[in-house]
Amino acid sequence: MHLLAGAARVLDLGCGSGLSGRILTERGARVVGVDRDPQRVAGARAAGLEVHEADLFDLLERLPEAGFDGVLASHLVEHLDGWQVERMFRAVHRVLAPGGRFLVVTPNPRGLHTHLEAFWADRTHVRLFHPALLGQLLGAAGFEHPEIHEGPRTLPLFARELELVRLLSSQWGAAPGEPPPAPPPPSLLSRMRRAFDRQVYRVLAPHLLQVYSDLARVVRPIVDCLSRLDGPPECWVLGTRRSGRSATPTP
Repeated sequence: MHLLAGAARVLDLGCGSGLSGRILTERGARVVGVDRDPQRVAGARAAGLEVHEADLFDLLERLPEAGFDGVLASHLVEHLDGWQVERMFRAVHRVLAPGGRFLVVTPNPRGLHTHLEAFWADRTHVRLFHPALLGQLLGAAGFEHPEIHEGPRTLPLFARELELVRLLSSQWGAAPGEPPPAPPPPSLLSRMRRAFDRQVYRVLAPHLLQVYSDLARVVRPIVDCLSRLDGPPECWVLGTRRSGRSATPTP
């Protein structure tokens, strides 16, 4: 949202229940939303937002030229075909004031979670858009110097499992992926103080640690490879309408 900071009039395309609109309103913007889902529109209006229940293309055609300082399309383009995205970008360029910014947020196709889980969990998803492609489409629609960003990474793959290996290894002074040393024999006093569960842990831990250590040696190279392929779950592109007069983008 900070990429739209300072925008006084913001158009929120596919606004849903108005979460983004409320955040922008709290930061001083006047937000106009559009969504075709009646229930979500009702929820956004109940939160005090100005929302149109309409097809976004119909609304974009009716809106006056250069009427907004910022436009947001958060998790919208993945619900559209390529030609619809091109049409939307040209229409957004028309309603933006010179110097206005257009922020597009979408699932990152370079993220494994996007491919394996997130994209397929929504039956209304149509396709993924690479951020570089979105940047090209923004440029073709007349936007100046499109910027490409990726969101913050979540936990690395198998982070919890590898942390468990590290913790178990530290109990016996072994580095992860190395065979553990034999635990020192407990003294008579310590045996007397240990409860049954501690005795079980003492007996089983070295064997479990050996299994985890062997597994870590096998899995870590695979995890490193997958981590390099796994991008953040979100990406976004930012386009700016040229200040002053500019040529109308080619349809």
